[in-house]
Parts: sequence; structure tokens; C-alpha cells
Amino acid sequence: MEATKAAKEMVKVNKHSALAVSRFTWTEEASLELVGFVKMVKEKHTEKS
Repeated sequence: MEATKAAKEMVKVNKHSALAVSRFTWTEEASLELVGFVKMVKEKHTEKS
């Protein structure tokens, strides 16, 4: 019973660490690049309207 509990806890910890590693972290540089891209698309769209 104790071994099962320990094994479940280990699986739980592994799942959480896998989620933390796979998560993408936005940098300020990437955010600014995305904002610039959105502005460019918006400007092109309003020119055509």
C-alpha cells in the first residue's frame, strides 16, 4: 500500500515537471516582434478596405 502511494506520487511529480518543461515562455523581444507583426497586418488590411 505504501509503495503504491509512493509510486503515484512519483508519477504526479513527473507529470508536473513535464508540463513545466514543455511550456513556452514569452520573452519581451518575442512579444515586441509579435506586436509589430500584428500592426503590419492591421495596416495592410485597413489600406485594402
